[in-house]
This record gives sequence, C-alpha cells and structure tokens, in this order.
Amino acid sequence: MNIRFNSNRPSYNWNNTKLQNQQKLVSQLLGSKKGKISAGVLNLSFDGDAYSKGAKISGTTYTAKGTLAETSKGQCSADEMVRDLERVAKNGFSWSVDGDKFTLGNTGKTCSLKGLQAALNYNNPKTMEVKDNTISFEGTSYYKFTDDSGKEHKVLALAGALTDIFGDYDKEASKYNDFWNQVASKTPASLGLSYSTKEVRKRLADVGITGGFFNINIGTESRTQFLSQGKNAVAVYSKKQYDDRYYNTIQSGMLTRNYEPGTKLKVGGVEYTVDENRKIDVPYGADIWDVEHPSNYKFGVKVE
Repeated sequence: MNIRFNSNRPSYNWNNTKLQNQQKLVSQLLGSKKGKISAGVLNLSFDGDAYSKGAKISGTTYTAKGTLAETSKGQCSADEMVRDLERVAKNGFSWSVDGDKFTLGNTGKTCSLKGLQAALNYNNPKTMEVKDNTISFEGTSYYKFTDDSGKEHKVLALAGALTDIFGDYDKEASKYNDFWNQVASKTPASLGLSYSTKEVRKRLADVGITGGFFNINIGTESRTQFLSQGKNAVAVYSKKQYDDRYYNTIQSGMLTRNYEPGTKLKVGGVEYTVDENRKIDVPYGADIWDVEHPSNYKFGVKVE
C-alpha cells in the first residue's frame, strides 16, 4: 500500500478534508505508544512527502503490516541519531518504532524514542521566530503553538518541513503544518485550494507579515514569497511568479498598452500616469496584483 500526502508541500488536488483524513491515517500507522509497532518511509523535501508500506526501501524490508523485518545494526545515542536524521531526511528515510525503540532504516541504528524526542527539544519546544519580515523554524527541533482554544501543541521542524510524525495524530498540529508548509512551497498560490484569501492574509498578519516580499525558512530550506492585498488576487505568490508578472505586465507595457498617454491608474494604492511609450514606472516590489483601472476604460478599451 502506498499513501502519498502533500501536507508539507506544494501540490494539492484534493480538498482539505480529504487531506486531513490522509494525514490522520498516516499518523495512526506511525503511532508510538508502548507495545505498538509502526514503520514507514518519509521524504521531507520541498517536493513532497511519501509514506510507503510493504516495500523494500534503502535495503530495508518491511512486512505487510509495516513492521521492520531486519535486525538493527546497533544502539546509538540520541544525538548521533539526530545527526543521522539531518543527513538523510531531505532525500527520504525509513524508520520503525516499537515501544520506546526507534530504528532508522537507512542505517539500521536504534535509540530510545524518548531520548530522541528530548534531543529534538520535545520537552522545551521553541516558538516561531518572525524578524525583519522573515518567518523562521530552525531544523531538527520541536516547536509549540497555541490553538484558538488556548491548548498548546507541538510540531517538529525536520529537513525542509514541519511534521508530527513521531507522535500520535494531532488534528490541530496537522492543520498548522499544512498551512505553513504550503506558505513555504514553490507554488504558494495553491493555498487558495484549502484556505480563503482572507484567512491567509489574517494568519500572516497575526505574525507580522502584512504585505510585500517576505521570507520563510524551515530547517535548511528557504523561500521568498510575496503577499498581495489585491482585490482579485490570491494571497501569496512565489518570487518567481512576481518576477514573471512584473516583466510581462509592467516592464513590457502589456498592462497599459491600450491606454492613451496621460491616463492615470493605481497600482498598489499609488497613482501612476501612462507615459508616451504607453508604460508606467512602477518600482519593483509594488503590489502588482492590486490594480485599479480608470473608470473610462473596460478591458483595456476606452469607453465614452
């Protein structure tokens, strides 16, 4: 059986309810309660998360029930396991949990699950840092957040994603991971498939991001995105999407090619005048999705 879910990455072709159900199923398969055996494979890169069961991966064979079929290659310290996780996580890693025994399939090494969680600051989680329009989650460390009811939850920043793979399913944590991982994806406009534009803008404003370019760092991965306040725009675009639009509509003159010189319009709340070349001089970084066209033009054609 193969389960593929994109809570940590950019590609979304199902609704949020289905996404959460997939996450819940995966988390149930990966439960870590005493006496409960689980195993899986996870790829924590910006290109998607994959969980596989009943497959041979990295030379490690899993049974149909997902349990590790091979014997371990030795006990190691939690700190050594963290270093191994940092090394393999981005390209994908396999693991199993049997009570308090954690096994990393890529190396065959084992350590205490509780010890591993402690090494990842599970008992002293950090909080998201936002400074100079940059949202930061340091890698290989647990983070805490509080939901709307005041309850505290924990998530793990590992490689290039937020996840909650080493614990029982937490609906609020999964939703939290889903949002921030989508914000950090290559195609953040896909947020519109799961969240309203108003909600995205509010959640970003709540942490101090109100418009324009901002950065989001998760572990070793970093993205520069653009938050638009445009009436007919989605909330977040990638820097590449911004650059493409800036060239294709502003620098090329496509936006104003049918406007007569002297015509006035607003971009990002600032008024500009169309010049003799039928262009406007909009600075890079302006909200180019927030455009107010003159009332005497419709679809680029002047009307009386």
